[in-house]
Amino acid sequence: MRCLYEGWRPFIGLDGCHIRNGKPRVVLTAVARDLNAHMYPTAYVVVQSEHSESWTWFLENLLAAMGHLGDKVITFISDIQKVN
Repeated sequence: MRCLYEGWRPFIGLDGCHIRNGKPRVVLTAVARDLNAHMYPTAYVVVQSEHSESWTWFLENLLAAMGHLGDKVITFISDIQKVN
């Protein structure tokens, strides 16, 4: 069975995007790059607000989906400065 991260560069970008269409929501996303330097969305979720509990839940589930990392090191980057 292939792990979710096979074929990736060990780099994942994280971001949140606010949606305003009557009911405020936030899309939390994780974006990866493959070995050909193409970027593609890896995971996303729509939440009611961007706060530390939402990010914690999202990242815990992302890591669970990635499976056993062994000795592989993954770098995460984000523009998050302060989350309530």
